[in-house]
Amino acid sequence: MSLDIIRIELFVVELPLVQPFTISVGSVHSRKLVLVKMIDRQGVVGWGEATPLEEPIYKPDYFGSVLAVLEQILAPAVLRHGIYDTPEELDDSLAFVRGHYFAKAALSIAAYDIAAQKKNQNLAAYLGATKTEIALSHTIPITKSPQEMLDEAAKAADEGYTDIKLKIAPRADLSFASALRHQYPDLPLMVDANAAYHYNDETLRLFRAFDDLNFFCIEQPLEWNDLYDHACLQKQLKTPIALDESVDCVHDFEQALALQSCRLLNIKISRVGGLTAAKRLYDLGCKNKIGLWVGGMIEGPIGLASVIAFSVLSGLDYPADFIDSHYLIRGFSDYFNDAPYTLNNGKLTPNFSKQGLGLAINYSRLCQYAQPRITLTA
Repeated sequence: MSLDIIRIELFVVELPLVQPFTISVGSVHSRKLVLVKMIDRQGVVGWGEATPLEEPIYKPDYFGSVLAVLEQILAPAVLRHGIYDTPEELDDSLAFVRGHYFAKAALSIAAYDIAAQKKNQNLAAYLGATKTEIALSHTIPITKSPQEMLDEAAKAADEGYTDIKLKIAPRADLSFASALRHQYPDLPLMVDANAAYHYNDETLRLFRAFDDLNFFCIEQPLEWNDLYDHACLQKQLKTPIALDESVDCVHDFEQALALQSCRLLNIKISRVGGLTAAKRLYDLGCKNKIGLWVGGMIEGPIGLASVIAFSVLSGLDYPADFIDSHYLIRGFSDYFNDAPYTLNNGKLTPNFSKQGLGLAINYSRLCQYAQPRITLTA
């Protein structure tokens, strides 16, 4: 089961959002993605998706950089390499490029799509996943007032969500979190700062106050590339810290474990460079008994398929985060020939009806909105 990639096509697609989504570093108004179509010599087609933001406000990667490095460096390197025995080998062959994980993830997803098809499996089975449903948390963006936030939480509760994640930022933090805990004294709650705070006495006082609210974690409170200050903060809190932006690879995670920077980790396939890297982080987390969950990035249909397939691995014991975010994309269900899943009381049951990525994606519909960028051949 080898991969002999002879053709790679790149597309740009912009999907309109129903409403903007705001976090501490800015707002997303539409979802601009890079799609990868990878063709094997035997005619098997794999699809991948890069999900950066349009500006480098979450990580240094952004839409323009992802497109450039795919066109100029990564896709040509895949075609030059020759035959790969496994998709893991393809992913590892791109290690000569430092960073650029979102671009690498798109190629990784496409390679795994081909490999799973060649094994006559869906991606979840190919990865060894065994769960049949995924528990979800609901993410509430930064709102203008605590009452607006509570209204959003009430909608989520009415839909059956029992875990809620609240985005926070300076001046929209403790009062919002306190109101949410008062409204829902028994629900599992967490906050996500997206690296909005600096480690100082004021920050320490703020997050010590969270210890009294019984939130199950504080995600990425400090700088996006920090491990040391997170370790200092964690030593002074009862509430567990979860890392997101600070962990891009196994080396980062090993350092975080050595420093005791976190007790939980959010694994995002795009952030870490694809499915091989995500699986290695998962294995390391399980080995060290670190709480793990899968996070989303407002994926399009291809990215969503890969995230759902990865999320049904056993050992991902915390509710998946933001993989239901497609509700923000206008007409999202039109991109599937069959319903991709059923959702009931905060639990997602995938409909893996196809080999490869697993979901019955309507590629014709998706490509109606895609702008071809470049075609590369071996």
